Amino acid sequence: MRRWGYRPPAVLELTLLDPARLLAWCAPVGRALASRPGTVLSTALTVGGLAHFALAGSAAWAELGRPASVTTVLALMLTMVATTFVHELGHGLSLVRGGGRVHRLGVMLMYGSPAMFCDVSEAWRLPRRERLMVALAGIRVHLAVAGAAGLAAPLLEPGGARQLAAGVLVSNLLMAGLNLCPFVKFDGYLALIGWLDRPNLRVQTMAEAGRVAALTVFGGLRGERPSPGRVLFGVACALTGPALAVSAFLNYQAFVLVTLGQVGGALVLALLGWVAFVAVRRTVRWSRTAEEQGAGAVRRAVGALALAGVLAAVLLGVRVPLTWTSVYATTPQGPVLVLPTDLGTDRLDGRTVDLQAAGLVLHPAAGRATVCGGVEDREVTAQAGSPIAVGIDTQVTRAVVPLCPDGPLDRTDGLASFRTGDVPLGSWLVDVFVLPAWSRLF
Repeated sequence: MRRWGYRPPAVLELTLLDPARLLAWCAPVGRALASRPGTVLSTALTVGGLAHFALAGSAAWAELGRPASVTTVLALMLTMVATTFVHELGHGLSLVRGGGRVHRLGVMLMYGSPAMFCDVSEAWRLPRRERLMVALAGIRVHLAVAGAAGLAAPLLEPGGARQLAAGVLVSNLLMAGLNLCPFVKFDGYLALIGWLDRPNLRVQTMAEAGRVAALTVFGGLRGERPSPGRVLFGVACALTGPALAVSAFLNYQAFVLVTLGQVGGALVLALLGWVAFVAVRRTVRWSRTAEEQGAGAVRRAVGALALAGVLAAVLLGVRVPLTWTSVYATTPQGPVLVLPTDLGTDRLDGRTVDLQAAGLVLHPAAGRATVCGGVEDREVTAQAGSPIAVGIDTQVTRAVVPLCPDGPLDRTDGLASFRTGDVPLGSWLVDVFVLPAWSRLF
């Protein structure tokens, strides 16, 4: 049994066990759920629960816009871990029911997020319809759990239980939607290739899209052209994986920098350097592909200059808003904005700040304010802006600026965002990705 595995661009697997005995023990449940009555019941639970929540769950939905207790957060995390485990068992049971065998069950880091996996590669031995059922079994689990939560949430009293039910509903719907994505190796992609009987669709279309890009930029004989649909699918596959990796990077960047300091800064800069190296290596491979197809040195040089010109025009000509996110708090002297550590203190006076509640999932608007003073040090509550209500009012000293609200604030603390102007895309990338890590080193 292979213990460790890696699937590019950002999936690391650790095999824990051979689940054959566990799946054999659960097989009767799997057969019952896969039967016609079981399918009808799970579908009715999903549709009825979601409809019930849509019609009567506005109060439960509002629960997601306020902080949750530690108990509620832990219960939500445990519920999602259990649901993910059942998700993977669903894949395995569907495969076993079709006559296949599951060899590996384990945990993985998928684009920076912990998850579980179940090796159902033997599904390719099954007929096309059974392959589809194996791929979609996990999504059915998430939808059924979301339906059950949607049925229960409006019936519960206000408080942690109703907030937990609403959180379970939203989390499972998000998991189902994410797993349906056909551009990375999630369940939606496995269902697609199983139905089309194209096991290497992603790799093939990405190669075709890369070849088209190489010959378009650097020249060369095109030969047989792939269909536009395959090229577009390959482009979507090539972009979706890096987009998920960037999202994971942004989620963990601040945590790494704060907890690891200089080491974290060095790690982040090393990762950014690796990304730049991969981009350059890809460009070199495109040039070699064009050379193999007959493009001369002059044509490839012209293509390189044109590509550099387009990149420079985008980085320097496209302007994007530079938005900073922090927290606000209420002090005896009035509300204040806690300054981000990487923000300079100039040109803040008079800035408009949008204030939001720090809810468990949602962040409803809490008001608007204007910076109306200079930077000073004040004591603010340590849990300001946290979606978790710890219940301990610890005070910490922070660099803040006073805020003058436009009206009464709905919450005493929460999230705050403000713009410091529009900057070129290149400057934005440096400010968001490079400077926070660089500031930890020097």
